[in-house]
Amino acid sequence: SHPIFRSDAMAMFVLTFEVSEVANWESAASIEAKGESENEQTNLDHSFHSETIPVLYAVKIIISRVSCTRYISFQGSAQNERTVNHIYKVENLGIRDVPVKVTFDLPQDVAGLVQWDVM
Repeated sequence: SHPIFRSDAMAMFVLTFEVSEVANWESAASIEAKGESENEQTNLDHSFHSETIPVLYAVKIIISRVSCTRYISFQGSAQNERTVNHIYKVENLGIRDVPVKVTFDLPQDVAGLVQWDVM
């Protein structure tokens, strides 16, 4: 049987859509909903709704540390240069190409003592 609503009652429908990773969608999708009642003889403006929603895709980017210098010895009074290596791997595990920008923020000096030479 059909649901029965009292006068001025409201119903809410929650819709969830999954976007296929291989489908080519536009940047937005239009969805239209129309409600009808056997008791209503006329088409009312409030029984129709249209909405445009953005199409969003999952981004599956991971960054992992491959190797790094963990410790540096500063024993002695010599101001010799020390080499520090950090190697990271950036991977796209998704199907779609995703633009990626990788930025490393390094202090130019620490307490006026350490200078970085980024190569």
